[in-house]
Amino acid sequence: MMNSELCLVEVSGSEMTGGIDVLEPIFAAVRDGVSERLSCGFGNSWPTLNLFLTGEQYATSPPLGHAVLGGAIIELSEPMQLLVLLESREAVTVRDELNQVTFEQLLVRNGERVVGQFEDSYPDDAMRELAEAVPGRVLASMREGLSALQEFYGGVRVEKGFCVAKRLYGHL
Repeated sequence: MMNSELCLVEVSGSEMTGGIDVLEPIFAAVRDGVSERLSCGFGNSWPTLNLFLTGEQYATSPPLGHAVLGGAIIELSEPMQLLVLLESREAVTVRDELNQVTFEQLLVRNGERVVGQFEDSYPDDAMRELAEAVPGRVLASMREGLSALQEFYGGVRVEKGFCVAKRLYGHL
């Protein structure tokens, strides 16, 4: 998952049906910081956030699997450039599920898997302190990620027909 970045953006229904030619400039403006669209970026932490939500790094099953990576794939190319869309009704389902789940519930469900992927694998004692601090930092990051997703999906104007477009840049 190194060198991959995930960005979520609110788009109108007409923009969604416009395909890649319409959506790509929207993502470019968001990434360049020149757009005021509702958006959310996760850099390369998205696989761990997806693991925290679903128990698997690449799960795409609704509803929580749709929060990060799931939806209808409209572009997949090499190197991994993925464009995924969630229709308004799918975004509502994700929003509702995110509003019902708590950090504590996800911590009980998937916290060990998340922390386990960062097991102490350092060969010398010089890195032990860093390794011991990783679980706390990772879980704090998961709390922030969950909060960011809840805020993003809570802000999507699905009642007005807005949708969610997701763009994964980089290599899987």
